[in-house]
Amino acid sequence: MGIPTGTVMRLFLLPHKDQRQMFFCVNLDPPIKQGQTRYHYLVFSFMQEDETDLELPFTEEELKEKYEGKLEKEMKGPTFEIVSKLMKAMVNRKITVPGAFMGHSGTPAISCSYKAASGFIYPLERGFMFVYKPPIFVKFDDVQAVNFARSGGSNRSFDIEIKTRGESIYTFSSIEKDEYSRLYEFLKSKKITVKSTGKMDASKLDLSSDNIDHYAETVKADAESSDGSNNSMSSDDEDFNPDTLEAKDAKEEYDSDPSDTGSETDEGSGSGSEGEKSKRRKEKADKKAAKAARKKSSAPSERRSKTQEEDEASWPT
Repeated sequence: MGIPTGTVMRLFLLPHKDQRQMFFCVNLDPPIKQGQTRYHYLVFSFMQEDETDLELPFTEEELKEKYEGKLEKEMKGPTFEIVSKLMKAMVNRKITVPGAFMGHSGTPAISCSYKAASGFIYPLERGFMFVYKPPIFVKFDDVQAVNFARSGGSNRSFDIEIKTRGESIYTFSSIEKDEYSRLYEFLKSKKITVKSTGKMDASKLDLSSDNIDHYAETVKADAESSDGSNNSMSSDDEDFNPDTLEAKDAKEEYDSDPSDTGSETDEGSGSGSEGEKSKRRKEKADKKAAKAARKKSSAPSERRSKTQEEDEASWPT
């Protein structure tokens, strides 16, 4: 299958999170077709340790004339580097590589899922690139807002929802919470509008401009995380912070403070030592006998007996 060099729009060279592989992505427009399927991207995977020794079928003069000296007749080195150099020279396109962003893993790759497919999202200098089923590239210039949200109620991961100016929405889910602060600060440095909600719902997102200082809110949330607050975790305008949510959710789900349960207080109500109970019973018996003598009644009424039980139950401990 031949690929016209004029259809190659972008080239990406991205390190796998395992630091052993490299992805080389080729963006095509118009896409190539196989049957009824269109492919806008070709993704090649190389092991970093694999090397290639190649001799090009051109003379030195031809290489200089055709490729302006960008290629050498004999090329040797890691396979991903050889392929990258060849493609760059042949299609005359720059290769996009990761820039300043570095994730929690020490690589620019962030593990996530898009729909049912797991992969990696790369925050580049000018856009997001997801690899690789399907490969997705979103330029920052096309981003209207990025929404951070809890991942299906989990406090150990979060989602990002990217809304473009063309009203398309891309949701990348199950991102480890340790990536939150780095990704958040990176996007803010790129002047991208960042939102946060407790529950992902595209129909209810408020994507209008806000004046919230998210960094200040994050610091405030961290400071208040231990105050036992029971405020809602899903307010649309609150800053989302997984670490804070985990601390609060742990108390909500596993409350180990006996003072909050009240079980011991309830069980102890109306109870006392056996000596105190005997004393109370004797006092009541004496009162009952005296009243019975005055009324010349041989037995206490059913109502009186019930009143006795209620009095006993309410006797202070």
